[in-house]
Amino acid sequence: MRLRVLLGKRFRWKSWGALLLVASGLHFVSFDIRRQPIATDIDYYLYYARQSARGELPYVDYFEHKTPLGIYTGVWLYRLGEILGTDLLYSIRVGYLILAGLAAAVMGVVFVRLYNNRPAAGWIGLLVYCGFSMLGLMPCIGNLPKMIGLLCAGAAMLAVYARRWFWAGLLVGIAGMDWQPCGALAALGVFLAGAWGSDRMVRWLKLAAGMVLPAVAFSFYFAARGALGIFWKMVLLMSLTKAASDPLSFSDRCRKMWEYVLHDCPGETWLLVLGAAGIILYGIRLVRMRRTSLAPMMVGLGAYHYGMIIFSLVDFQGHGDVFVLLASWAFFAAVPVAEGYYYLLRLKRRFRGRVARSYGPVLGVLVVTALVVACRPSFLRMGWRYNSPLLGWSDYELDSQRQAAERFFQVVGDRDFALVRNQELLFLGKGECPLPFVTWNQGTYVHYRQGDEDRVDTLSRLLRQEDLDFIVLPKTWLPYLRGTAFAPWLLVNYAPIMISSQDEKYYVIVWVHRRVPPPAVRGVRYIEIESLWI
Repeated sequence: MRLRVLLGKRFRWKSWGALLLVASGLHFVSFDIRRQPIATDIDYYLYYARQSARGELPYVDYFEHKTPLGIYTGVWLYRLGEILGTDLLYSIRVGYLILAGLAAAVMGVVFVRLYNNRPAAGWIGLLVYCGFSMLGLMPCIGNLPKMIGLLCAGAAMLAVYARRWFWAGLLVGIAGMDWQPCGALAALGVFLAGAWGSDRMVRWLKLAAGMVLPAVAFSFYFAARGALGIFWKMVLLMSLTKAASDPLSFSDRCRKMWEYVLHDCPGETWLLVLGAAGIILYGIRLVRMRRTSLAPMMVGLGAYHYGMIIFSLVDFQGHGDVFVLLASWAFFAAVPVAEGYYYLLRLKRRFRGRVARSYGPVLGVLVVTALVVACRPSFLRMGWRYNSPLLGWSDYELDSQRQAAERFFQVVGDRDFALVRNQELLFLGKGECPLPFVTWNQGTYVHYRQGDEDRVDTLSRLLRQEDLDFIVLPKTWLPYLRGTAFAPWLLVNYAPIMISSQDEKYYVIVWVHRRVPPPAVRGVRYIEIESLWI
């Protein structure tokens, strides 16, 4: 009899877990991989994945300072696409949407565990996570560092709940190989969880044993290719140096983060408000549950999610940081809803008989239905396309970028060029950049600067040394270049052209050296320099 009861509970648990996974899949499959353009820093990670699949080595053949799992996950998905004969970009996008679906399902399972194995709590966690469209949009673009990290961080906390300390450590180690802060904060969480109760030393040893395995595996790989030293130099020393050199003040960074979050969450402000309330409520629940069996997992979750928000305040960079911030914010946003549901559930003691027995399921259905409508997850609107604020609410699509990339390489031919932005041209046009760096950000600047050079001076020196025929600069930079030493050199030696798609919805500004003959390619035209300074 007892065995049948246990099997029944296990069966119900697997059934609810499967339903959460199916619902998550329905949400993320609706993001349109065929039309979604390439945007944000994912553009050069797609390029890194392709070049690494062709035999190039990160940190040696091209500049990078993040841990390599995001790149190599893209490599494996790229090669899978080659084996299956599918579009290689679509192969990467499908793979990362699957990872996003797993992360959302893990969020649901976490809330089931947090609230006394109530399935409705799992639906609350899942639906609030899906309510932030950015958490599906970013994986839909391509291989996104941080995606595997936040997935493994959540899964590590479930391993803590199950007291599987080695597996918790292994998942933390994998998270660290995807993005250093994810691994560090998840490690903090599981080590604090391991300190709860007796035999903490045994737990810590198991955690440490699992945690080092991914780092050891990658160390052997890079050592076999003669790059162990530069691997650790870049992912540890370079990342720390880059973080320490951030010129923004704390107040400026907070203002920038707030602007990006509002920009990337249209119509989702109410979820941001719920998250702010959840930050307080979770702390209260953590204190209240400190002597229960849930305490270790709750401590781990708190250390990770509170830590991620604090990290965002001190090292916020751009849209990629919004992604991990929203994943933690979604966790806190689900807490007030789950707390309200759990409070109402306890009121069933006032009822008796059949009413009491049906109170919990009916209330759960009502809460979940309300969230389905309020969060408007996309599985209610199949074929719906998220018009990304990342692109300035532009209406161009992936095909427009493909057309512009084809024209760009018709213009460039076999001449030398540099891309300071618009790295999607490299991936879509199947070309290679002759320089060891394909983007210009704080990390690139810190690596290549000399003495007290600022960012513009360092970039100017590198471009002058190469004497390139073509340079791609973002249009948004040009007003800031006025008054610098870089602007006169650029204007004397180069003339700007515009390369656009056939529908002219997508375009890039390319500076052509004056020694190069005027390009005779359709969709390419010279433009007035003064119009670029506006």
